[in-house]
Amino acid sequence: MVETVKILSGKGSLKEKYKVFSNENRIILCDKNLREEYHNLFDKSVADFNKKQKDKNRIIKSYYNKIIDSMNGETLYKELIIQVSNNSKIDYKKINEILINFYSFFLKEYYNFKVIKSVIINSDNTTFLYLSFIPFSTKNNRGMSVKNSFRGALKNMGYDINSKVDYFSKIREFLKEEFKKNNIEILTDAEDSKKINLKEENKKLKKQIEDTNKKLDNYFKVNKFIGALKYIFSKRYRELYKSFNSK
Repeated sequence: MVETVKILSGKGSLKEKYKVFSNENRIILCDKNLREEYHNLFDKSVADFNKKQKDKNRIIKSYYNKIIDSMNGETLYKELIIQVSNNSKIDYKKINEILINFYSFFLKEYYNFKVIKSVIINSDNTTFLYLSFIPFSTKNNRGMSVKNSFRGALKNMGYDINSKVDYFSKIREFLKEEFKKNNIEILTDAEDSKKINLKEENKKLKKQIEDTNKKLDNYFKVNKFIGALKYIFSKRYRELYKSFNSK
């Protein structure tokens, strides 16, 4: 059995669209509030930083908002996506177990990536693991002692801050070993690109994402319409009830 595994990373999106999938198709591994985790991670560092400031303009009122307004390319969180193309119709439970093991590995190995959201989604012949996390660095000599920093987080964890290759390599190695234990050979997007037609794979993935987004958009439109109807009827009911009791 040979399956294709792709590892993607980016700025991320916390839209709760994945909740549309039924409980049978998704496994939520982590679901934390982003703002609350920012308070937990950075409040003490912000307070210590503000105490040292003589210029009131340098005082940080909200670190969360500071990152949103950042002009340095910082983002509130990052996202890692593991995509497994299940071409051989392997039992989803087996793939899910492997991805759950990877999630546990990620928490231990990448301890400067604070995971806030993580979910496994089984869709058609593909399984996705989404990991949204806040990268943070510690023991900083300048500015805040603890702050949002992807490069700083990698440095704290002993990785090469100038390359994602080092960071991704360990992920690929772990996944290959886990799949191998289950007698499944995998092709990764980087290491085995010559063995797969990446252009065709990307076309298929793009089409799949577009089709899924259409379904999700329709779902939210219907839900929004139903919500509006509930509001209208509820408002009308209160008006009739008030009119009836006033007689």
